[in-house]
Amino acid sequence: MEKPCRQIFDIALTRLGIYERDAAVHVGNDYDTDVKGATAAGWNALYVKEPAYTNLPAQTTDTPFTVVGDLGKVLDVFGLEDPEQVIITTIHRTGNEHARW
Repeated sequence: MEKPCRQIFDIALTRLGIYERDAAVHVGNDYDTDVKGATAAGWNALYVKEPAYTNLPAQTTDTPFTVVGDLGKVLDVFGLEDPEQVIITTIHRTGNEHARW
């Protein structure tokens, strides 16, 4: 089982003890698996796309999402930015394999 399967989003909610789907936010960089999967599961979606605002898929009522250019901007969306805190983001992928955190 993997994204965009709704069950994977349901499992995540259960493990986190969150019971209101609209209280959940999925942050991802793939429109088809992250944005479509999260919105189909009833979650809010934050789409990380660099460069931001170029070649974006159309927003629909079925797949509303917010776009940010990098992970550092995710905090801005929630009003949690801290100008004193340095945030460094890196990509931990090689080919199609995801790094284990």
